[in-house]
Amino acid sequence: MPIPSQVVKCYKYIDSQQKKFIEELQSMNECKSLGIAEMLQSLRTGFLTNIDCMLMTDGQWTGNTYACILYGCRGVCYFNLTIEGLIEDLDSGEYGGIVQEPLQDLIYIVNHLVDKSGTLVIPGLDKDMAQVTPDEEKIYSQLKLNIDEYRKDSGIRKFSHDTSLLQSLMHAWRYPSFNLHYVNTVPPCECPVNLKIPKTAQARFSIRIVPDQTPEKVCRLICDHLNNVLKLRNSPNRARLRMEDSLRPWIADYRHWNYEAAKLASRQVYKDPANLVREGNSYRALLEFQQIMPKTNILLLPLVSGEANIHKDEECITLRCYMEGTKLIANYFYNLSISQ
Repeated sequence: MPIPSQVVKCYKYIDSQQKKFIEELQSMNECKSLGIAEMLQSLRTGFLTNIDCMLMTDGQWTGNTYACILYGCRGVCYFNLTIEGLIEDLDSGEYGGIVQEPLQDLIYIVNHLVDKSGTLVIPGLDKDMAQVTPDEEKIYSQLKLNIDEYRKDSGIRKFSHDTSLLQSLMHAWRYPSFNLHYVNTVPPCECPVNLKIPKTAQARFSIRIVPDQTPEKVCRLICDHLNNVLKLRNSPNRARLRMEDSLRPWIADYRHWNYEAAKLASRQVYKDPANLVREGNSYRALLEFQQIMPKTNILLLPLVSGEANIHKDEECITLRCYMEGTKLIANYFYNLSISQ
């Protein structure tokens, strides 16, 4: 497949103190940043050498009022689970009650991935998860965000972990989570009434992973868990699990002078300290840059509020965010040039 042109534009700056930093702009985020890995490899020993820091303006504020600076993101593992065992679809009137159905096995397995609150129950999954530190708890306690406003903006009537804003945000930003995206039979069931017992059932789900978990180990743990669950069910059907895609979690040093320049710029423009936040989403381009430049500090500086409708058809930027975002970038560059 040919690599699209103009996938990414990188602007390299050198200030008076000879600090080198780059700003990244790309237009292929919704298409898996197609071509960016190849492009960065070609620039690895030239344009991208000796870079001190980097700026990306992805993400959005948490809410509509206070600016945010992102310092961490969850990763993701996307799976396709298939249960098969019958030679062909069977009539439920003739065979119902005497055969173990692939679709029932599928539902049984999925129900054994999480508890009633939606928390993952896969043995060993939390072993590699970075523990919450006192510094991290302090960051959460300083967030300027109303849980009722946060709930209203999201359109969710009740959060699964609705005890406090801190716990709700931690489950959205820094704890692993399970999401079921699709369940169907093969071939797909399209008629309003179907009394057949399907020979094959499929589900697609994702696991959001966090530092210091890796996609490879998470995949092994899930495979072992699914095999044990199916064995306990004593089913003759076969389960196939395939990890279709994965992205690693990411976290940055928010005490770095790159972040300090952004914090100061935010106070200068918005007259209030920015919320220091993490995010549940993943950014493929960010991870590609991190792999090429592992020692470079990468700053995620969102320019848009929650009104931007990120990932939706009506995605936009308000006039206020456009004007103040321009000032924010200008102040950030200036602060960066005078930082020690």
